[in-house]
Amino acid sequence: MTKELSVTISSINVNSMNVSTLGSRNAKTYLKVEGVTGKKADVIFMCDIRAKDKGQELSKLFGLTRNGCYKLYLNSSKESRGVGIAIKRNISQEIIGIRRDENENFILLDIKLRGERMTLGSIYGPNGNEPEFYLRLKRVLGELGNKFIIGGDFNTVLCQERGIENVDKIGGGRLPNQQNARVINDWVKEGDIVE
Repeated sequence: MTKELSVTISSINVNSMNVSTLGSRNAKTYLKVEGVTGKKADVIFMCDIRAKDKGQELSKLFGLTRNGCYKLYLNSSKESRGVGIAIKRNISQEIIGIRRDENENFILLDIKLRGERMTLGSIYGPNGNEPEFYLRLKRVLGELGNKFIIGGDFNTVLCQERGIENVDKIGGGRLPNQQNARVINDWVKEGDIVE
């Protein structure tokens, strides 16, 4: 029996970015924050932040940009990887809980956004075949039990067709991290998520 999935289009504008080196020490950090917020999205999922000890500085910069004021939630304290979510401050938000993984590859916000409880998640998928990462992510999302939106860099492509038929990989070539893609594709087939 196939579950029927209900998809609702919301009035929340969500953007996802790999922001490599956002946390690097240089004079251009302010310009990078302005660029990340430039599309004026309500929610921004970010990965590869590399905040190290600059988390407070980044929070201040996101707090007052020309593109709006954002509240920044981070799981990034190292010189590599790291994830975060920025949410416009003028949107009603109440954090119920935050789940962070120890490798700084995901952050999940159990949140009431405009009065609607949901989970927002930013992920930075493993560079190699580590299907356990996606199985753990699925388990944690299941424990939270909310509708969810996740974004980030999955470091794989879901279409496993070879050659020009592949809608996810222009020009064909090697398909990265196929075991990871299989776990995600099985998850989609179960009817719980939509790509």
